[in-house]
Amino acid sequence: MRAVPQSILILLLLSVCGLCAVQWYRESTLREFDVAQRKELSKATAMRDDLDSKMKGADVEIQRLNGALHDLRTNSISKQEHDDVMKANVQLHETVVKLNAAIKEENEAIAKQNAAIQQANESIKKLADERDSLARRVNEIIARYNKLLEDKKSN
Repeated sequence: MRAVPQSILILLLLSVCGLCAVQWYRESTLREFDVAQRKELSKATAMRDDLDSKMKGADVEIQRLNGALHDLRTNSISKQEHDDVMKANVQLHETVVKLNAAIKEENEAIAKQNAAIQQANESIKKLADERDSLARRVNEIIARYNKLLEDKKSN
């Protein structure tokens, strides 16, 4: 067999080296691309997990708000009922004000009557004192009259 010329071998060797360099460059580019893809994937996974947790929190908040809305609807009254109650409240307030004024007038009348009763009591006490003093004087006069009668009978 005939020997392959050395220049062809060097050419083949250089071609293999060039091919290795091209493959090495392509592999390093693929590795960089792979690393970038993994970083993006980890960021996307973290964002997905964050969004999942926010979504779960939002679901819980929605359920809480739906429950609060349900409670509000079951425990609330209609606007018409509220307006009716407010009108009744105003009427009752006016009635209470009128009754308070009437009570104040009655209290003033009672105070006047109490003053009149006190004056009457004082007058009655004065009259009773006068009556007692008159009764004492009458008793004294009767006692003197009786003494005179006894003195006349004894004479």
